[in-house]
Amino acid sequence: TGRIDRETSVAIDQSDFTIGFSLVPIAFGGLGLAPGDITEAVVFSEGQFERFSQEFRLTSNGDGPLNWVVGGTYIDDERQGSSFSVTSPTPTSALVFDLFGAPTTTNTSEFWTIYAQGDYALTDAVTVSLGARYFEDERSVQAAPGAPVRSATFDSFNPRLNLTWDYGAGIVFFTAAKGFRSGGFNSTNVPPIFTPPPPTFGPEELWTYEVGTKRYLFADRLLIDLAVYYNDWS
Repeated sequence: TGRIDRETSVAIDQSDFTIGFSLVPIAFGGLGLAPGDITEAVVFSEGQFERFSQEFRLTSNGDGPLNWVVGGTYIDDERQGSSFSVTSPTPTSALVFDLFGAPTTTNTSEFWTIYAQGDYALTDAVTVSLGARYFEDERSVQAAPGAPVRSATFDSFNPRLNLTWDYGAGIVFFTAAKGFRSGGFNSTNVPPIFTPPPPTFGPEELWTYEVGTKRYLFADRLLIDLAVYYNDWS
């Protein structure tokens, strides 16, 4: 069981960038201000992060050719963040809006997994390992207080296979496994002349294959570790 409750406050000096950006003509995407209209700009960011996590695990006692583990994990996250900027001279009529400000954004993630893995010794030298994990992640985002809440659910089944041959002086192994990372939300706040992107972007999936060997030489004074791998990412 775990719990995190963290608050952050950061101040970043953006004076050099802001002063330069303010002098660029509006036709070229700048603010078109005169020298001296802005002499200093500081961005203040505040955030809060809360997490509750719980994991249960059951394992075998290690006797016999079969060893196994089964378990599950639950994690509940909530993250809030906002920012505002202060420019000098103050007050100023040259900059009547908050250049770097952003309203309070709330992101949540509630996910759980169940997993199992078994290692079986086929012989004294050969071991096969089979495992799998199911993952489900429910996410939401609210761009500002009172704004619509967007939500999406991502899930995946991820198997894993490993074969190991221990020939005394070292080992030879082969591994195939699937990885997964949840998708998320795109920013749809774009100028009207552009087509808004889809509200969400999809997850990432990775299949990885690896074959290799580890061997000790010269009375265990030298370790040779060789591997070849192939990744199929989408």
